[in-house]
Amino acid sequence: MNWNFLFVVSTIDEASHAPNSQPDPIKEPNPNKTNWDRLILSLCNCLSLFINTPSSFPENQKDYQNNASLLFKISGAQNSMLFCSDIKYDMNDYLLGTYRNDISCDYIQAGHHGNWSFSDEFYEAAGASYAFIDAPSSITDNPDFPASTLKSSLQKKGTVFDFSTAPNSVTLK
Repeated sequence: MNWNFLFVVSTIDEASHAPNSQPDPIKEPNPNKTNWDRLILSLCNCLSLFINTPSSFPENQKDYQNNASLLFKISGAQNSMLFCSDIKYDMNDYLLGTYRNDISCDYIQAGHHGNWSFSDEFYEAAGASYAFIDAPSSITDNPDFPASTLKSSLQKKGTVFDFSTAPNSVTLK
């Protein structure tokens, strides 16, 4: 069986809210309107997909190219995996404040290759027993890179995989 997914990410013009005619849910929360920052899809009665598509960013946000990445979680009936893409620390407080109840997972892909990633509080809220840092061990084991500190911290909570353990795979049930 093949699955096709279509993700539509729209932007909001803060001055006129055109073309979507949707207010910015961060600056103008309105429970009667759709919150386009959060999308949950149910697939085949046993798999769901949570997607964060930020329509605006906190004022301290500095890196739009990385921080505009999708944060998404795929959940099966028994376990789930959170994908943090290329998102960096600038979004840590915003993501914890907005999605703390949505990020718990069994598996996590560390943000931004483990470098300049999220706080210990973020990873503790996620609660994953297995972490994937998509970087080579020359980065994850090198104290010159923040990924080495993250890897050490995550190893205290569970198993950490990087390029040196490839091929890596996860089966969600």
